[in-house]
Amino acid sequence: CGAANTTVITATSYAGYYAPDYQIVSVSVTDITTVTHINDVEFAPDRADNLVSDPAQPVTATYTHRITNTGNCRQQFGFLSHSSQGFTVTTPSWVWLDPEDATPVTIFITAPPTATDNLLVDTTVITAYHWGEPDLPTAAVVDTTIVNQAAGVELAPNNTSVITQPAITTVPVTYTHTLTNSGNYTDTFDLTWLNEDGWETTVNGQTEQPAEVTVGASRTTTVSVVTILPEWVYTLTNQTVVTAASQLSPTVTAIATDTTTARRPGVLLWPDHDQYVAPGDIITYTHRLTNVGGISDSYVITYHSIMGWASVTPTVVPTLAPGSGVLVLATISVPTSTDILSGTEDLLVITATSQITDIVYDTAVDVTTVPYVPGAALTPDPGNQASQAGIPVPYTHTLTNLGNYTESFHLQIWSEFANGSVSPEWVLDLGPGEAYTSVIVTVLLPTHAAAGETEETQVLISFAGERVVARDYTLVLATTGTRHVAPEGTDDNNSCLVPYDYGPCATVQQAVDQALAGDDVLVAQGVYTDVQATSGYTEAVYLDKNLTLLGGYVNAGWDASPDPAINETALDAGGQGRVVYVAAGVTATIEGFHLRQGYVEGDGAGIYVASGAAPTVRRNFIYSNTATGAESKGGGVYYAYTSGDSDLVLERNMIYGNTAGAEGGGFYVYGSYGSGGRQRVWNNLFYHNVADDGGGLYLAGDSALVWNDTFYSNTATNGGGIYLAAGSSSISNTILSSNANYGVFKPTGLGGAPQLDYNLAWVNSPDNFNAEVDPGANTITTTTPGFVDPAGYDFHLRSNSNAIDQGDPNGTLPDEDLDGNSRPLASYHDIGAYENGLQSKKTAVEYAPAGGTLTYTIAITNSGQAHRDIVVTDRLHDYLDYAGLSSTPTGSSNYSDHTVSWEGVVYSSTTAYITVTTTVTDWLIAGTIITNVAEINYVPGSVVTTVVTGTHGARYVAETGHDTMNNCMRPDMPCLTIQYAADHALAGDEVQVASGVYTG
Repeated sequence: CGAANTTVITATSYAGYYAPDYQIVSVSVTDITTVTHINDVEFAPDRADNLVSDPAQPVTATYTHRITNTGNCRQQFGFLSHSSQGFTVTTPSWVWLDPEDATPVTIFITAPPTATDNLLVDTTVITAYHWGEPDLPTAAVVDTTIVNQAAGVELAPNNTSVITQPAITTVPVTYTHTLTNSGNYTDTFDLTWLNEDGWETTVNGQTEQPAEVTVGASRTTTVSVVTILPEWVYTLTNQTVVTAASQLSPTVTAIATDTTTARRPGVLLWPDHDQYVAPGDIITYTHRLTNVGGISDSYVITYHSIMGWASVTPTVVPTLAPGSGVLVLATISVPTSTDILSGTEDLLVITATSQITDIVYDTAVDVTTVPYVPGAALTPDPGNQASQAGIPVPYTHTLTNLGNYTESFHLQIWSEFANGSVSPEWVLDLGPGEAYTSVIVTVLLPTHAAAGETEETQVLISFAGERVVARDYTLVLATTGTRHVAPEGTDDNNSCLVPYDYGPCATVQQAVDQALAGDDVLVAQGVYTDVQATSGYTEAVYLDKNLTLLGGYVNAGWDASPDPAINETALDAGGQGRVVYVAAGVTATIEGFHLRQGYVEGDGAGIYVASGAAPTVRRNFIYSNTATGAESKGGGVYYAYTSGDSDLVLERNMIYGNTAGAEGGGFYVYGSYGSGGRQRVWNNLFYHNVADDGGGLYLAGDSALVWNDTFYSNTATNGGGIYLAAGSSSISNTILSSNANYGVFKPTGLGGAPQLDYNLAWVNSPDNFNAEVDPGANTITTTTPGFVDPAGYDFHLRSNSNAIDQGDPNGTLPDEDLDGNSRPLASYHDIGAYENGLQSKKTAVEYAPAGGTLTYTIAITNSGQAHRDIVVTDRLHDYLDYAGLSSTPTGSSNYSDHTVSWEGVVYSSTTAYITVTTTVTDWLIAGTIITNVAEINYVPGSVVTTVVTGTHGARYVAETGHDTMNNCMRPDMPCLTIQYAADHALAGDEVQVASGVYTG
């Protein structure tokens, strides 16, 4: 404001210096710019207010305005006022404002006291001017003060309208009202409205609320209301409420109501449907036709199906009252033809038309789409064949595309336990209904597959996110071969034929079930406790085939010979049933097992031999089996002949600790009479068995041969050793010792003439035989059998036993003993289960020097097929000092009180060597004889003699010496006489004599 700016502009030549002064030429001009004063002001806004007067005192209205300096100089502004009614006006004196600044300005207008029914209208003009400069621009505001204004409003009338015309589009319904300002002054009214159903409504052409209308006192104006009736409303009563409200405070209002009633025809057909339907399927779409109009109506139903798959019922609908309805059913039948490809679409349009006017109708649209329905079949399904393990089995199938689209198929194989393959793995671009006829599935059963199991081979056909499974079933046929069993094996899918690659079976029963007649079943050491119920019986093994069961093997050592004594193989029924049940007609072999813990209420707890069966039971330990019940028979083994020519063989078994309630604690053998198979009871050892009759053996029939058995300490009411029922069985070469209630007992009155001879009976109580038994002329009853250690259950014969070579001189069978030793080893069979298969020999040097080493070698040869426990006792001569012992094989040895002892095992067909090293007493004279005898299993052996030889060396004599057995060679043990020393000296030896007088 009032500022000035000076600008100097100079023009200078750059052409060079000019004479005469040689100066640069330049020229300047000056521009002066001055800012002009601008004076202006804004004052706003106009105001209006209502007051209610007070007859007793003035009342004041307050108005606020805003003044703005719109000039460019700081100015002072003053205010002037003029009231049309002469009201008192109060303004600010003045205000200072910088350019563009603004400030509020408050004005007070005071009305004098007056009656409240006196209407006064005052117009006050307030002018803002530049202070002290009346000629400059001014600005003014007008404040209107209405004193004692009375507001009033009327809105009439209420309107009604009934719409019956058919609905095609929306229908505008117009209503007119009169608004009257019943107040004492011009007033502005706000018009608002509300449609109860939310229909579109305008008032005075305005859609936005509120609409304003100004009306003078006691004046009227027209209010126009338009309500839009939607096309979908057929029967309804609707109200629109319009409200007129004075803007004067306090507000007064008036209300008018417009009522619209729709009564026109209408129809609704719903819903639409959109579904996928597979070829061959039928679907019904349910629709509902409803008279949504306000009057009764009837309808005609038409429809159109693009594919012609649809039928619709009903096609005519009689008169329906408003709000009533019926069901309209559309049935779609999709054909099954393979020509109906996926994606095929049928569009069904159903139309319901009013019979009042055809412009009233509704449609429902049903879209039926044939989906992609993938499908496939592999035939035949299932395939069935049978094969032995290890042989490829081919199956030929046909793959058919059952779907409705060309598809490719991926074929895979899953086998339960076999190796399978499928060819081809892919079948590409197979059209709907087409077939591929050369799908080959090959199933290779593993070599271990168990007979009787069925391999399920699944062909997995994958396509379009789907999977179809076809199956081939291959029955595993049995294969002959050697079976293998070990506790750590598995029965799962196992034929027991491949012990190294797949592993042995875990149970003997699995091997028996898998085997074919004639197969061997090799069983490794361990305890087998599985029992099962078969054909009404419970047992550890149900033997229904002619097999050879062999125990005593070692897992993974199947090619080695079995050794049941070392590799204990136990079938343990655990008191839950029999150990072995031999089914009718079976002639199997059971060898090399511990058969124990059988328990049955009936016969045959250890082994039950069914009718017509005749097994070979060999080299087994049969013990701790119980046949309970008053009539029970055969605690260890039960056999009763019924038919057949096969021989029962019970040989080389140890039978002990078995019990039967009635007969045959160890064995119950009821042989045949006359023709038929024989029963060979050979080389068995019976001890500590208990029954009522026949603690060790109950025997009947003419066909039994009881040869070379040993019965010891068995107990029965009758026949602790053997009970002879009717018949003429043969008992020979058998030891009966220490049995309770007779070694052999035959009841009075039973027929038959048993053949007994060449037996040894000793200390059976109360006697060896009862009166009905003829023991035979050659039976020994006067001497002990000479067992090695019966208290320790070693029933081998000592080498000095009186049973050795005392068997039947004409006998040739059996040709081996319980241990497997050949019989006879000498001239005749030994009596009892054991042939004396041990030979021993002790050797030493014939001469040994005094003070030298003397070695004894004891050789013990076991010529049998079973190992023998050996006890060697050797008391050394007093002239020998013990120096050590060695043995092959190793054993346990001890030296005490000048006695050497050794215990160990001598295995079958081997020789054990025990070497005892001693030192000869160094002062012995030459010619001293030293003898030695070793006891083998408590029986003295041969006498070995060694002579002490002389040696060169000085001889010593002293008065303190002695001559007895003294070789005079030790200075601390001199001889007594010089002559004695000279007699025992060798040529060239010195005789050194201590000082003294020698008279001898």
